[in-house]
Amino acid sequence: MPASKRMYLSYPNLTLTPPTEVELANAAKSIVRAGFRDPSGGKLGKWGFYGYWGNNKFEPLNPKNKDDLTMVAYCVQWLNLATPIKRASNGVYSYTGKHVVEECAGHYISNGAFIAAALSMDLLCTQEKNSPNAVIGVSQKGVR
Repeated sequence: MPASKRMYLSYPNLTLTPPTEVELANAAKSIVRAGFRDPSGGKLGKWGFYGYWGNNKFEPLNPKNKDDLTMVAYCVQWLNLATPIKRASNGVYSYTGKHVVEECAGHYISNGAFIAAALSMDLLCTQEKNSPNAVIGVSQKGVR
């Protein structure tokens, strides 16, 4: 994998706010919407795209689970601040993005929640070959 995809973006002065009830309700819709836009054909779960790690337990994101909703809502908050780009290949690696959101939110974020949020927002999303991860079409240069 190219070094640019592994770089760790840091936003020490950016703090995301706890999701409101409206944001949680929208996150439930985001999880459902992401399912329809899933490029893997239904293999997107909490840990990313299914089938690419030793533990073959598939656990989908649940639009009725408050923790899943919270993770997706935090990701949507961060992605709303990011600058969309036209080529996902130049974008942010999902596993890097999830760690950035964790840093800004002070809350655990799953890889699949980050990917689902991006898919639900119609951002470019390319699944990495033989990987549970994706490259998301937002700039690595920072947030707006």
